[in-house]
Amino acid sequence: MKPVKPGTSGVLAHVSRRSFLRAGALGVTGLAAGGTRVAWAQGEAKRGGTLVVRSGPLRGIDPHLETWGAALQVIHQTYNALLKFNHDGTKILPDLAESWEQKDDLTYSFRLRQGVKFHNVPLVNGRELTSEDVKYSIERQMTDQPGKFQHAYFFLGKLASIQTPDKYTIVFKTKEPYAPFLNYIANPWTVIVAREVVEKHGDLQRHAIGTGPFIMQEYRREQEAVFVKNPSYFKKGLPYLDEVRIQYVIDPVAATAAFRGQQTDISLLEFADVPSIKASNTKIKVAEITTMFPIVLRTRPYDEQRPLKPPFTEKKVRQAIQAAIKQEEFIEIVRSGWGTTMTGPIPTYRKPWALPASARPEFDLKKAKRLLTEAGYANGFETELIVGSPGDNVKSAQVVKDQLAKVGIQVNLKPMEMAQYYNKSYSYDYSMSVHTALTGEEPEEAIRPYYGANATYYRWGNREIHRLIDEQAKILDLKKRVEMVHLIQRMLLDDAPNVFLYTPIAHYGVQPWVKNYTVPINAYDQRYEEIWLDGKKA
Repeated sequence: MKPVKPGTSGVLAHVSRRSFLRAGALGVTGLAAGGTRVAWAQGEAKRGGTLVVRSGPLRGIDPHLETWGAALQVIHQTYNALLKFNHDGTKILPDLAESWEQKDDLTYSFRLRQGVKFHNVPLVNGRELTSEDVKYSIERQMTDQPGKFQHAYFFLGKLASIQTPDKYTIVFKTKEPYAPFLNYIANPWTVIVAREVVEKHGDLQRHAIGTGPFIMQEYRREQEAVFVKNPSYFKKGLPYLDEVRIQYVIDPVAATAAFRGQQTDISLLEFADVPSIKASNTKIKVAEITTMFPIVLRTRPYDEQRPLKPPFTEKKVRQAIQAAIKQEEFIEIVRSGWGTTMTGPIPTYRKPWALPASARPEFDLKKAKRLLTEAGYANGFETELIVGSPGDNVKSAQVVKDQLAKVGIQVNLKPMEMAQYYNKSYSYDYSMSVHTALTGEEPEEAIRPYYGANATYYRWGNREIHRLIDEQAKILDLKKRVEMVHLIQRMLLDDAPNVFLYTPIAHYGVQPWVKNYTVPINAYDQRYEEIWLDGKKA
């Protein structure tokens, strides 16, 4: 037996990360370096007050359907999971589970905390959480409806059984050794929901009723979500705040004005506004993180139902596009230097999983033109590129257009409203797109849902890559699994279905009266239960 004590990582398949920081010129404080818990806490915790947080646009708030990072600002206030990652992603910690153990290569047993209650609101009315709720939630999450249950691949086809021998014990048996298992149990989307709420409303896109530190009082999708303190929260003494208000401010000018005017307490900042915000109040804290959301140029997807179409049938065309892209221009033009280059689908700072810089495809316009000529497109070709609007991806799409024009490829840009864009994207019927990809603490999050046999977000029909993605998940030896993940990434670079442009660096502004806020290094951790207010907003 392999007991796992709370606060350890068990068979956690990753190591500490390091961040790429550009702080000197702006005097940025509270920087989030790899492995460092960055929190601003002075004095004794105080209770009460309202925290106002800026959010971006939301599609919905159902944790098993959504992928949009901003949705976690709602999800993390209202739900809990069996396990969770710490703030820098280096350890797995207990949440609803008080302990767990890996009994053998296939069996994982969790012991729930006793007395954890759902929110005291209809339909659950403060009833106790049990192992049956965990079983239901995992089974719901792995529903096989591509394009709807976006995280189904975490467990779909991987579990032999889920057993509930008593109300506080749940036992998972995997069909084969499954290296990502604990990482996916601790994934921020793998939260525990109540069956009766789902059955009443059909989904959880407008209702968030869980065991979390706050109870959702009001939800207006494009305006505001309001939460009040959960008096029965199982973590003694938490939360400190009486209320949290998450305000949806899409316009960056309005968002900056609200933060500068002290109307919001925590805000994702536009990088261009950071110097002026710092100058306006030296007590404001600004932290930066290298996000887990790479910006990617996609060529046409394909699978057995959707064959490739010219000119993308030619590998040399795809490789020519790859050779014509200069990553540094995106970072400078779109982000004014606030970004990091990429080598493969796993962001550069995700050691040891990311490929070394030496594997990065070279920028070479002569090579790109030669490859086009060899593929039969000496004079280039014309193609359409879709992109979600508004946002920086529209700017990135323009850089793609300008760069590919240098090798004779004429790109016709087609900006689309976000919902329309995602509908088109998940139909897998487009020529090219600029897209924000998702990654996570588990390395295969950057490869399986895009290039695996049953991929959700993109389709690439290379069966050997499919096979290797399946094989790497069975490897429990860290060194051997890293080697396999590297091999898969090198094969993807050779196939060139996507060009990996850059990973943005994001800035968070925090007002001086906000205490004990821990910077979410991965941009996914949006828990506010430990924050308190001291000073102006208390």
